[in-house]
Amino acid sequence: MTTYAKPLAFLVGALILASAFVLFTQAPFASADATTAPTVTENTFKHYTFFSTSTTQTNFSTTTTATSTNIVAWFNSNGEADNGSFVIAGAKSVTLYLSRASDSVGNAGSTTFKIQVTPKTSPSETDWFPFVDLQSATSTAVFTSDIVLTGTTTMAVNLDLVNRGFYAMRLVAVEATDGMHSATASASF
Repeated sequence: MTTYAKPLAFLVGALILASAFVLFTQAPFASADATTAPTVTENTFKHYTFFSTSTTQTNFSTTTTATSTNIVAWFNSNGEADNGSFVIAGAKSVTLYLSRASDSVGNAGSTTFKIQVTPKTSPSETDWFPFVDLQSATSTAVFTSDIVLTGTTTMAVNLDLVNRGFYAMRLVAVEATDGMHSATASASF
């Protein structure tokens, strides 16, 4: 080898080693998902209200097709950012409370609640997926499609989280005719 070849080979080897170190230690943080979500405190409980905003606490969807993430993001009283989705990473169980009631027009129609989940910490619109593996919280009924409520109704359903890891969930409420629609969720960690 020439006098320059040894130092050059050493330098190239050091750069390759340094690049490999950065790649293997930093790559997991490049695309955060449910497996890299922040850890949660055991035996804690969280409650979330969908379709809520900081300017007007309406707590119900106000359009014929409302997506809970179509709000202006805000910070709640705990200093947590609220972008319309409920962070459920690490949850042992999640129960949804879906409700439909009369508005000023009436209550003759129905509301279809579509539950969507994502493994991403910063999801784009294409990162949300339908979730239709639900169990009634008050009976043995199992739901494998979207939940449809008619008249003045409230229904509690559990998400089947066995062997699944999601970062967050959101709701889409689709109104047929009239009515007012609201949804909340509780999660235990």
